[in-house]
Amino acid sequence: MTYNLKYALEKEDYVMFQLLVASTSVRIQKKRKRSRIIIPIIYLAFAAFSWYNGDITISAVFFVLSVIWFLFYPKYQALKYKKHFNAFVDENFKSHYGIETTTQLGETEIYSENSKGNTTVKVADITELIETDQHIFVRLGVGMGLIFPKEKIENLQELQDWVSKTSEKLGISNQVNLNWSWA
Repeated sequence: MTYNLKYALEKEDYVMFQLLVASTSVRIQKKRKRSRIIIPIIYLAFAAFSWYNGDITISAVFFVLSVIWFLFYPKYQALKYKKHFNAFVDENFKSHYGIETTTQLGETEIYSENSKGNTTVKVADITELIETDQHIFVRLGVGMGLIFPKEKIENLQELQDWVSKTSEKLGISNQVNLNWSWA
């Protein structure tokens, strides 16, 4: 059975896909944890050294800096990543914003077409299916995927049925994470 979808992707859809990929990347998760912890440890080392040398004021300043960094750096870093991905999406996908796309979801192939061209993807190439509160993402490999904005899909139930059937058929992950957010 073939399911037909019509939708147009906007900048925010592309950005959300990039952020989702980043949030599930083991390398990026490690990098984010490391940068949250290493700087406060360095500040605490300076605080201990200052304390040991009798400079209580400098020690207190480094201690406060380490706490502030640990508490607030993740929010700053999340904004920094979002800004980076906004610029990346503008640079690479700007000409695709708002273009109506027609996609046919079949049992063995996915065919998408818009005014920029067309593409065919084998269903067997799907590595992961992810549903958030706003999107359904079909991951095809490292950094590649299809984006389906739920609010712009008229026959959303058909898409969800296809996702469920495809997940079962291929034995791949179908993650439903309606509370996902970038942070």
